[in-house]
Order: sequence, then C-alpha cells, then structure tokens
Amino acid sequence: MKAIVNRILALLVIGTFASALALGKTTSKEVTFAQSVSVDGTLIKKGTYNVTFNDETGELVIKRGKKVLATVQARLEKTSDRYSSYTRSDSNDPSKPPTLISILLSAGNQLTIVDKADKTATSVRP
Repeated sequence: MKAIVNRILALLVIGTFASALALGKTTSKEVTFAQSVSVDGTLIKKGTYNVTFNDETGELVIKRGKKVLATVQARLEKTSDRYSSYTRSDSNDPSKPPTLISILLSAGNQLTIVDKADKTATSVRP
C-alpha cells in the first residue's frame, strides 16, 4: 500500500513540473506610449499599459488594468538598439495614428509584431 501511495505522489510531482514547462514562458513589462498608436487596427491611446508576451503561442497582449485592448502575433528577436518602441506611418495622412511595429522588452530582447498581410515583420524606424 505504501509503495502505491509513493508512486501516485511521484506521478503528481512529475505531472506538476511537466505542466509548468508546457505553459510556456511569459514576459511582462509596463510600457508608456508617448503618442497614440495603432496595433492591428486597434487604436491604443497614449498612456501606460501592461504588455505580456507568451513565448509558446507567440501572442503579445496589451492591457490596461484587467481590460485586454489588443492581442497580436509577435516574435522575439535579439537587438542592440536602446529605443523603447518603433512606430511606422502607413500613409502621409496626419489624421491616422502610426502603427506600432516593435517593443523593447528587456536588454537585448525586442518583440516585433508580425504583419498579417504577408506574415513578415518590418523593422524600420521613421
């Protein structure tokens, strides 16, 4: 009986560690946008937001408090640039907000938002 209980406990411990690894690594950061930006067609007004990136799913989530404002596909890249975010103007129309294309998460790690049209990302600064 004791051997069965030990095996069950061992399986529970192994299952707990395996599930923690399967969830993927998430990285969170507080980001302040100095101007309003467009993220996947959603207008994000200037201000401070929480961004969370899930390595396994490749999703970047922008939240203010508990409210999710935008979810977009992104990829993690190494960079030596020190700028906090990149934006790109889609046209010469000043009434349209610039599009967010990347966010610097931590030293050397940058998230680049994947463009839905061609599934590639543009890493140019205006």
